[in-house]
Amino acid sequence: MRPKNPPGSRSNGAEAATLRLFRRESACRVLGPGLRAVLWVQGCSRACPGCVVPESWSPRGPDSSLEEVADWILECPGVEGITLTGGEPMGQARALACLVDRVRSRRDLGVVCFTGYRLEELRHEDHTALLARVDLLIDGPYVVEQHSDLLWRGSSNQRLLPLTPRYLACMPGPEGDRGVGLEFRFEPDGGYAFAGVPPWPDLRRALPEGRPR
Repeated sequence: MRPKNPPGSRSNGAEAATLRLFRRESACRVLGPGLRAVLWVQGCSRACPGCVVPESWSPRGPDSSLEEVADWILECPGVEGITLTGGEPMGQARALACLVDRVRSRRDLGVVCFTGYRLEELRHEDHTALLARVDLLIDGPYVVEQHSDLLWRGSSNQRLLPLTPRYLACMPGPEGDRGVGLEFRFEPDGGYAFAGVPPWPDLRRALPEGRPR
């Protein structure tokens, strides 16, 4: 029997033309190796307690064309690669695989992907298509009771899984497996945005009131 899609997957097998995005960041150093362009996709059915971006859970949001997003990534100065997070990237796996192909047809960028699912669960053809283009997968749900300050991970059940040799040299040893902190951007009107994996649980309680951007 064919394995079921993780909830939130949408695909009819055809090449996707759009993505639903919650946010994008053109220069981030805390969600993967080096300087990265980061995409937070819109939509996640897992709703992990303690998630730092619950605003990204809703599946509803504006569509962005793959052509526009690819152009935006390629215009980000100095980036080594792309990080896909959210939200749940596997919910838009086909579109993200197409996006990576568009970008890599013009420039060799690495790909880091976060997912709340375990690698062993990702058997649908859309998921395997995206995984075939990912260099480093960070898998597993966030579990607040297992919160840990680890490299690019928020809880000890999550794994760093190199799927290609590209980032093998970046994998930490037991003594170097530590988080790299957060990046914040505050706007003149009081709005703010942040990126990274919090070193402590309940980060949102310590942040200013209002909706992060």
